[in-house]
Amino acid sequence: MSAALLGDAASVSALVASLRRRAGDLEVRADETDAAHAAAAAGWTGRVAVGHRRRVDAVTATSRGAAARMRELSDALDDFAAALGEAQHDLRRASDEARSHGLVVQDGQVLPGWGISGEADGSADAERAETAERLGRRLQRSAVLLERRRAALAHRAEEVSRWLP
Repeated sequence: MSAALLGDAASVSALVASLRRRAGDLEVRADETDAAHAAAAAGWTGRVAVGHRRRVDAVTATSRGAAARMRELSDALDDFAAALGEAQHDLRRASDEARSHGLVVQDGQVLPGWGISGEADGSADAERAETAERLGRRLQRSAVLLERRRAALAHRAEEVSRWLP
């Protein structure tokens, strides 16, 4: 198969797992901060204490917001990993089918294979051409769907980066 799709679904999935773990860690730390804040609330009186409480509240709210954005981004990455894996599987299946008909998939196109096909049969040639066209459409559709997922992922990442300070 010479028309490899760029990307590794397993690596993207590993990134998803890491992002989700870090988001969970951030939420746990925010919960711990809230608990400590609540436990110390009785002793925090006065104008300076109010300022500290507000800053602590802002930090925990920001932490929870960052964790939520991380989860949203990990969901988008997970969708992309699934789409990438599916597209790569479809490419392998199309390449195998092409090879069984004396064709090759090269740079996203279905082309006649090298060598002598051994047939001077018009119907076999027509069938091979029809198979090449059908597989080409399938590969094109798969590439378009993957590109849409990639664009959606890029858009989501852009939204998350705008949210971050």
